[in-house]
Amino acid sequence: MDRLSSFFSAKGARAAYHILTNSAYTDVKALLPFHIINVSPMYIRISGLRGYFCWFDQEFVRSSWIITDQMLGHNNMSPNRLEVVLMLLMLMVYNASGAFVGINIGTNVSDLPSASDIVSILKAKKIQHVRLVDSNHEMLVALANTGIEVMVGVPNNELLRVGQSRPTAADWINKNVAAYIPATNITYIAVGDEILTTVPNAALVLVPALQFLQSALLAANLNTQVKLSSPHSMDMISKAFPPSAATFNSTWSSIMLQYLGFLKRTGSSFMLNAQPYYGYVKGQGVFPLEYALFRSLNPNSQIADPNTNLFYTNMFDAMVDATYNSMKAMNFTDIPVMVTASGWPWHSARKEPAADVDNALAYNTNLIRHVLNNSGTPSQPNNQVSTYLFELFSEDLRSGSVSGESWGIMFTNASAVYSLTFEDVATASTDSPALHGMFCVANSSAPHSALKQSLDWACGPGSANCSAIQPGQPCYKPDDIVAVASYAFNDYYHRTQASGGTCNFNSTATISSTDPRSTGVNGSGMASGPISIALTEVKKVMMAAIEGLQWCRGALVPMKNDGTGSSCASGVDELLQRSWQEGAAAQRLGVIVNINIFPLSKIARDKEDGQFGDLVLRLVEGGISIL
Repeated sequence: MDRLSSFFSAKGARAAYHILTNSAYTDVKALLPFHIINVSPMYIRISGLRGYFCWFDQEFVRSSWIITDQMLGHNNMSPNRLEVVLMLLMLMVYNASGAFVGINIGTNVSDLPSASDIVSILKAKKIQHVRLVDSNHEMLVALANTGIEVMVGVPNNELLRVGQSRPTAADWINKNVAAYIPATNITYIAVGDEILTTVPNAALVLVPALQFLQSALLAANLNTQVKLSSPHSMDMISKAFPPSAATFNSTWSSIMLQYLGFLKRTGSSFMLNAQPYYGYVKGQGVFPLEYALFRSLNPNSQIADPNTNLFYTNMFDAMVDATYNSMKAMNFTDIPVMVTASGWPWHSARKEPAADVDNALAYNTNLIRHVLNNSGTPSQPNNQVSTYLFELFSEDLRSGSVSGESWGIMFTNASAVYSLTFEDVATASTDSPALHGMFCVANSSAPHSALKQSLDWACGPGSANCSAIQPGQPCYKPDDIVAVASYAFNDYYHRTQASGGTCNFNSTATISSTDPRSTGVNGSGMASGPISIALTEVKKVMMAAIEGLQWCRGALVPMKNDGTGSSCASGVDELLQRSWQEGAAAQRLGVIVNINIFPLSKIARDKEDGQFGDLVLRLVEGGISIL
């Protein structure tokens, strides 16, 4: 267990992948309550898992599920072996908290603070993810033992050297990555920055550089902890709107095919520098400023993709979806997007009127809230987009596209340019009405035609996540418009209340203390009623099971190999019962729990929960998503 426990400091998905591909855990894999068809850095494909999936619990993880006795109920497991299986399941859902917001730290600053002072600023701001534009050794030392996740960079001026020599790439990894791990939590390497559009003479060595560096990571046994990618600008996309028709510039087709193939093979992300500020300026009035700043649009100015009828309430989402669709046009549909730079300047030497403090504060505040809300994008609602703000300090010595503009959120004397508090915004973004026992529900006395109109608005211009209530999806209930509308209304209210969203919908909705999830919205033909459980609660019961199994080891009446032994089993049962009794959140979720002595946990309303075929667990930054 010591080996397994050590993985709790890493991402759960990566740890699970490590265990599943490590020969030392062959016996553990044989005990898993599902059959592993294949494993890659990006996917774990499994069969035989029974579960009911429903997206009620956004305040926890965006997906909820029932785990039945097939998942945890193996009567012939000894405590030791079952403990390892439970720990593996824990690792697979561990840290599934969704997207994060980090920040860029550049060094082209005339009066750059010391590395230790910079780390003090990061700690004060509660910033847990940073992107270094290079591999500054002083910063890597200062970041040691802080727990902050670090992305280091191969600067553009080093790319040619690294991309033309395998030994040089290995030397770069040894000096700039391996030498600082594990004290410094390096998780990503950004190879170059906007190479194809800013340094085209280095384009041909981009993929070789990635391959050489990947070989060096493999040799250092760091390939599961550290991922490689290369940031690209929106200039790579020929026409970004409508997003559904976006494609990469054909000039780079050959290189992009190789690059995307590399990302897929290694389970890495597509890195995108998404700057709506430039989209707004270059648009010359085509898009309203509110659209770029995440502000509410006039009802007469709603922006929709004519090919998909998806509404876009902000330019950031449109840029990300344009990237997804550009990859799709090249037959790559399973590579997540990570935004490596996004921000707004508060000053411009070119006298651009949109570059001011008020707009910079509005954009960055709304961006943080949007990302931490885990809402995904209109075309990818279940794919959260982790984002690095641009930037901590304004790089007054930098040349290139951002020269002449001040983007930093801090002055070099550690004072703030404007009041941007990561922790407060994060709290506001997750401070849902559900957490306070308040819900937005449909008015049962409202005419069905009015409810239908409000439902269409919530799922369209309102950008509520209505994927689970669409035909064929598990929460679809065509004969109960009140229940389905309540789902959409509450989702909208949950997402927007912190930024001024209301629960009215032309008088078809009202605030209630009754959770709409108790209305029984579920899959057609499935058991009706409150049958969802958040992964948070699954982890809680797993931890209780592990605690009980550890207690069994020291019990006077040890558990027998066949799983019997009344004293031990009763002790485990007692711990599990206590776990659920103390878990008030489980009751708020409307979970009906039946805990048997063995199997340890049977969570279901009745025997009619769904039977699914092969499922794919997609390993993503921060945990897993279920396809």
